Amino acid sequence: MSQIRLLCIGLFTGSVMSASNSSLFSPCSYAPENILIRDVVVIGGGASGTYGAIALKDMGRSVAVVEKKPHFGGHVNTYNDPETGLALDFGVQGYDGDSITQAFFSRFNILLIPLSKGNGEVTADFDTGEIVMTTMSADSLAAYGEQTNLYYPDPALGLHLPQPVPEDLLLPFRDFIVKYSLQDAAYTIWRFTSPGKDILDQLTLYVMLGCNAASTPLLGGQGSDVTTRNNSELFGKAEEEFGSSALLNSHVIAAKRSNDSISLVVQTPTTRKLILASQVLFSAPIVLDNLNTFDLDTIEYSVFSQIYYSSWYTALVADTGLRPGYVYENAAIDTLYNIPLEPYTFRIGATRVNNIFYAYYGSMEQLSENEVKDRNQRPFKYCLAALQFRVS
Repeated sequence: MSQIRLLCIGLFTGSVMSASNSSLFSPCSYAPENILIRDVVVIGGGASGTYGAIALKDMGRSVAVVEKKPHFGGHVNTYNDPETGLALDFGVQGYDGDSITQAFFSRFNILLIPLSKGNGEVTADFDTGEIVMTTMSADSLAAYGEQTNLYYPDPALGLHLPQPVPEDLLLPFRDFIVKYSLQDAAYTIWRFTSPGKDILDQLTLYVMLGCNAASTPLLGGQGSDVTTRNNSELFGKAEEEFGSSALLNSHVIAAKRSNDSISLVVQTPTTRKLILASQVLFSAPIVLDNLNTFDLDTIEYSVFSQIYYSSWYTALVADTGLRPGYVYENAAIDTLYNIPLEPYTFRIGATRVNNIFYAYYGSMEQLSENEVKDRNQRPFKYCLAALQFRVS
């Protein structure tokens, strides 16, 4: 088998500076072109940030967007293959095709079509190469959906829990599974949550946030993908629409907050800018690394310091020896409900170019690019190439 080539790699995760120097917030310290006065400043140009920014703009609000990356899109990553000219998505693959999604894409004249299921799916232990026969009961999945509807009926409206929080939501998920006889749905639920700590040890509340009734259409492959097969198209158009109000490769280095306004000092690649806004829409991961510059009070710091995050790495790999057109799912042959333990490569999927696959890798620790490359190649080199002969 030829050497595997890693074409692209990305990271899905979530500079700290004190606001002690009052001159940072003085408009006199900035050239006029470096002062932005806006109704709302959006932190994070991912899917939720872009959606929020566009919605506010359409409501007549003036908006600026601060994004750390060189482009909008967040979890969206797209590689333009020079040999075929095709755009290959190796981050977000599709969207729930509800009316909100349809309207958002329609605003940018981008049509949605059903998400392709490809030629089929292979479930295997990525450590051994053995085929794994996982269970998925429609009845168990429906029972889980009913439970999520009790507490999280519409994610678009947010999570509103009674006080005290219901005891079921505070159960370790392994106990919740047993209580409601969800054993045959456990592996499927794991597949549609984010990688991270062992799902069975997480509180049921957090599992439901990752996989709820709104996710169930995707379980049957009912999501939608963009007709151009380029998920970056929408975000590129949104970015263009904001023009100079889209601050890319930029981050907040200091903030001063009051009850009715906020001042932000933003470091761009070329200069510092001062943003004076009435409100902030914070759409970046709500972890201290992103919040320390926002003038947190003691209570806020205490709350946000309890939030942890996992790292989700995405990559494109070529010359794998895998059969084109298939999606390969990781399932541990010797664990409860066949759920793998992190860190792991948890999915390998086909793209429109036969010899190129996307791969997802999850870890609780942040890794260097070289570490991710090495770990992502192991399943291909030692186990998964053999699976091409087992796919009928």
